[in-house]
Amino acid sequence: MTTATATNGSSTPSIRHGRVSKSPGRLAFERFLHNKAAVVSVVVLLIIILLSVFAPFLTHWSPSLQDLANTDASPSAQHLLGTDPSGIDFLALDLYGGRVDLTIGFVDTAFVMAVAIVLGGLAGYYGGW
Repeated sequence: MTTATATNGSSTPSIRHGRVSKSPGRLAFERFLHNKAAVVSVVVLLIIILLSVFAPFLTHWSPSLQDLANTDASPSAQHLLGTDPSGIDFLALDLYGGRVDLTIGFVDTAFVMAVAIVLGGLAGYYGGW
């Protein structure tokens, strides 16, 4: 069996039987790229994150500012998605609401991961749950 690896500590792939072996991370990434639904989902999520982060630059309306002259208005150049019966711009509500939703999602995920790490560590240390 022929195995050649880099001796300088780099992440150069090793050669086995004339083929380059790939790291598990590289294999997982390539498998992810072949899953069209996963790639589209990541692209949509990135678009939502970017729209939410740059909300102040994308709309000049505040999600709490009422435009009483345009209550229950249809979409127009002034209000791209229209307004509700209170005169609040729907685009501003969507963009700023995305910030709240993403914050809740990330905080919840971090909390669940912290609990899972503690319980997994205890289960591994004491030999099962």
